[in-house]
Amino acid sequence: MEKQPEKTIAGAFLNFSRKMLIFRGILLVLLGILVFTNLPKVLQFLTMAAGILLLVDGVFNAAGIFADRKYSLISILGALVLIVFGVILLRHPLVFDTFLLMFIGAWIAFSGIQGIFFSFRTPNPLAALLLGILSVFVGATFLSTPWIGLIAYGWVIGTLLCVTGVITVATGFLLKAEKTN
Repeated sequence: MEKQPEKTIAGAFLNFSRKMLIFRGILLVLLGILVFTNLPKVLQFLTMAAGILLLVDGVFNAAGIFADRKYSLISILGALVLIVFGVILLRHPLVFDTFLLMFIGAWIAFSGIQGIFFSFRTPNPLAALLLGILSVFVGATFLSTPWIGLIAYGWVIGTLLCVTGVITVATGFLLKAEKTN
């Protein structure tokens, strides 16, 4: 009788994972289309969102330091650095677009490396491996040459997001088909 709840929990988790993969894939395709249509505005939004997050994090860190009365030079400096960088990003978002593009390139390359390592654990290993290799190539290119231009980035990042989304949705459906058989 104990095996029945385990199967039910595992089945529920698998069904949830499958739905989340499909949902994530759809969001990636929509984000890819958004990037295709207006990458400069997307980058400006991301830079400003990062500024807000840094500012809020710095203010909460400072409030926590003073509320706990645990004053240390490192913690106060850390909170101030977060606040200063948050304000700078909010006041000058276009200045940091190149840095943001380099960061996105590093993130894409790292995601590709992870994809390569975990590709054979997925229901669709060939597609995951190819996507990982493509991500490493695209990320390394963005990281090394951020001055290529926003239009080229828009097309490449948009394509990568759409392809990743389609493969993620397909993997979600394959996950269900594989477990049913």
